[in-house]
Amino acid sequence: MVAELQGSCAYTLFIPSNEAVSRLPSNLVDHWRENNPDFTLALLNHVIQDVISLDQLKQGGRLTSRANSATIFVNNYNNEAVTVNGHRIVHGDVTAPKGGLIHVIDGTLCPVADQDIISTLRTCNKYDGFLTLADVTKLLDTMQDDGPYTVFLPSNDALTKIPSDELSVLKENVTLLREFLDYHIVQGAYFSGDLKDGQYLTTLHQKQPIRVGVRVDGCYRRLVEANNSPLFKADIPTKNGVIHVIDWILRPSDLSWCEGVILP
Repeated sequence: MVAELQGSCAYTLFIPSNEAVSRLPSNLVDHWRENNPDFTLALLNHVIQDVISLDQLKQGGRLTSRANSATIFVNNYNNEAVTVNGHRIVHGDVTAPKGGLIHVIDGTLCPVADQDIISTLRTCNKYDGFLTLADVTKLLDTMQDDGPYTVFLPSNDALTKIPSDELSVLKENVTLLREFLDYHIVQGAYFSGDLKDGQYLTTLHQKQPIRVGVRVDGCYRRLVEANNSPLFKADIPTKNGVIHVIDWILRPSDLSWCEGVILP
């Protein structure tokens, strides 16, 4: 990759701080040591083939990395804080060789977001329950557009906690099912680092927001719950948004469940 940069006159690097590198899981580092192509791809995800200064990083922006044209999402909070995939830029506009620019970030841009939400979910059978329900309501069509979306995704285990009679009510009423699923999806790409503890997010259901819980450790933020539902896995990046896996369902209290049936 060094050779590629030396031959380029237009590039931007997002370089993780030493602290960010120290937080990488040891099993991931071991994998990279054994699999050089994956390591190279991860490195290329921090490279943009253009010179982009800090003041060019606008709210809701998207960048395309050198890693399989993966997407990187930008959030700019009135120029007080700028994040890429939820990682804050702690030192920006550092001049690099050959006229490039470096922005130091407090995280690493991995995994690589080179698939959309639906394609990402289809790579793991732990999430096919949500996909099956979404397919009934044509929600899959919505989630395959440009978005971006933030999906609070109930795992298959979470969906099994819905009693069978209540699940039958949802499956028999497509409108009700769509409203239920819409309550798990937010317009916009919100990574852990983009959220504050107690913040409310408007969902596609629109009638009622969800409340998120964020744990702060120094400069590091980690999304830990949504409507008191603990997160199983946060910050899975995709080309058209981000996925947070939860181990319980989210239920809007304003939905009218048929025949008095109430989901937990």
